[in-house]
Amino acid sequence: MIINRFAFFAYALSLVAFFACQSVAQEPDVASLVHPDVAERLSLVDTQRAEVQVLLQSRAEALGAPGDKASKEKLKADFAKKILAVLNDEQRAKFNEAQSTKKLMFQFREMKWDDVLDWFATQQDLTLVMDQIPPGTFTYSDTRSYSPSEGIDLLNSVLMTRNFSLVRREKMLVVMALSDSIPLELLPRVKQEELIKRGRFELVSVIFPLGGRPIDAVLQEVKPFLSSYGRAVPLAQGSQLLVVETAGKMLTINEIIASVPLPKAAPQPVPPPPPPPKPVFASYPLGALDAARTLETIRKLIPSEQITVDAKTGVLSAFLIPDQQTAIKSAIDQMIASTTQLPTFESVAYQLTGATADDIKKQILSLAPNATVSATADRVLVIARTEDQMRIKASLAAIDVVPIEGTKEMKVFEMDPAVVVAVEAAFKSFLPKGQIASNSKAGSLIVRGSGEDLRIATEMIEIFKRSQTANQMQLRVLPLEQQADAKWLATLQKLSPNTNAWLVDDGRQLMLLAGTADIAMVESMLPQLIRLLPKPDPRKLQIYTLTKNQVSRRSSLTDLPPSLLGTKVVDGSNKQELMVWATAEQHVDFAKLLDSLDQPAPVSMPTVPKTYPITVQDNALVLQILVAEFPEAKITVDSDGSTLTVLADEVSHTKIATRVTTFNEQLPKKSEITLEPYSVRGMTAAALQLSLAPLLLKARVNLDSVRNRLLVAADAKTHLEISALVTALSEQIRVEQQP
Repeated sequence: MIINRFAFFAYALSLVAFFACQSVAQEPDVASLVHPDVAERLSLVDTQRAEVQVLLQSRAEALGAPGDKASKEKLKADFAKKILAVLNDEQRAKFNEAQSTKKLMFQFREMKWDDVLDWFATQQDLTLVMDQIPPGTFTYSDTRSYSPSEGIDLLNSVLMTRNFSLVRREKMLVVMALSDSIPLELLPRVKQEELIKRGRFELVSVIFPLGGRPIDAVLQEVKPFLSSYGRAVPLAQGSQLLVVETAGKMLTINEIIASVPLPKAAPQPVPPPPPPPKPVFASYPLGALDAARTLETIRKLIPSEQITVDAKTGVLSAFLIPDQQTAIKSAIDQMIASTTQLPTFESVAYQLTGATADDIKKQILSLAPNATVSATADRVLVIARTEDQMRIKASLAAIDVVPIEGTKEMKVFEMDPAVVVAVEAAFKSFLPKGQIASNSKAGSLIVRGSGEDLRIATEMIEIFKRSQTANQMQLRVLPLEQQADAKWLATLQKLSPNTNAWLVDDGRQLMLLAGTADIAMVESMLPQLIRLLPKPDPRKLQIYTLTKNQVSRRSSLTDLPPSLLGTKVVDGSNKQELMVWATAEQHVDFAKLLDSLDQPAPVSMPTVPKTYPITVQDNALVLQILVAEFPEAKITVDSDGSTLTVLADEVSHTKIATRVTTFNEQLPKKSEITLEPYSVRGMTAAALQLSLAPLLLKARVNLDSVRNRLLVAADAKTHLEISALVTALSEQIRVEQQP
């Protein structure tokens, strides 16, 4: 059968239009009107079909002529208007509706990634931003149509095997190398309800509200599901979680967060504000401490005249609120420990001005790690070596934190002459460091001491004045079976508000100043009150010396097993020491845990780079198999797909070399690509390229407009098909076949 040249050209042009209409979805593709299915769906008559074919041929010839890009785009738009004018209103409406729903088809074979991504960005009317070209080539072909989201998902499913991803940001398509430090501002922030519009492999960031769930529990559940480049970042003090991951995993992460149970919080009534604490009396044995220096040090920490010391008995007494009593006891304990271990230590108190106690403590310990630091609301007491104190003083002076100095005052109290002698005797026992003198005839009492001494004296005189005679008040000392503290003493005074009570002998004795009935009531309640005291801490301190292997694995002791719950682990003075507070049973378990850490550290084998030639057709398949078999190795393919570059140890290199040899022997070989020129007399090179488009999908084409020919690089099979079609186009039409 003789081939009609014009009919054959029209048919070839229709094939080109068919493939073009499957990939361009942003502007009307008028070339698809010559396809029989499209023309039949729009009910085009023969005259309309012929007129469209003539206009398309004229457009192809015009576009083949020399010209810049802008002029050719205008030329395309002008021909599109002329071709659409051939249709009636109903046909144009159907055509525009079909264009709006067109999808993409992927027909690629060994195409470079920059060409593939540039094509995809053009189809979606996006600007391609690519600082680094993904390695290797892209081969994919099927008959399915893809939406834009499905298309980007398909490309990402392959790009992620090469550690790259496509990210859409408004009108930009960004090619991004995957890592665990991708800037968050480069990733699109997507709402949970918008995830369905994104591809499963598209990298996005989503903020999940936690609804009161503990952030540590949420992170523990979410992190195992994150990929190597995924991240989970707490926001807004733990009330939200920012997650960076592929859109396909976000729905699963949302379900994981919802599965974390909310903490049970029983509603509790708001307690009324507590009444201001009442001062209580307590005494502390000083042991080998110097009485005068200890009193001076404690008054620097708490500037009160109600702190006194008896130099003969070595007992410090204080009439203060419970919190201040606790601070005094802690300071004296530390001073005794420091005196026992380091007799050259001295104590200095500093007034806080514009800085918090925690900040000052951190700065002091950074200058003198062996110093002992105690803090109250407005001052800090430091016990350290003399040379350390000089360094601390110079550093704190730079931020206006200076040492505190104490002074003494004198006050005269007027009272009934009959009770002056009894009051003087009581004052000398409660204020041993104060100077007490009396005049029984004049009814006056002179007290000289610190401001705190004068405050205690004032309160004690008020107690005596409230009673009719001094004999109405009795002083009683009761021994305690268990050591008490200031908090326990405050509870006792709430139960007996008319009783003045103090703790002496380091909390082992209770001193009472009250009426006979009040003292009897306290004595009857004492057994029940003793039961309120907390039980002694069963934990004991033990210092462990670590081996070299244990020091290297020190970070693994952050999360201890359940059997060691309540154990406190603190670094010692150097990296080889650990101070551990635990029960006897827990110390046994902790010692076993340290033994398990004392294992030789594994010796890592050095990695070296090597290259391997590959001759197979599908190098992407080879790369995918090797990455799955050798996850520790880093494997890449060059842009030509002919060489593998591998970074691995020698053992892995031996196995990889064997696998590559097997692939080269058993898998299909790569087809040889040759370059051939093609031309048809009377036809422009652009028109010829349009006619040959169905056969050029697997080839690389360059248009030589000077010599009016096509330069095609393809395999032998493709060259045979192209040659047959060019020969058919070159045949002369006989006279009887001409129109």
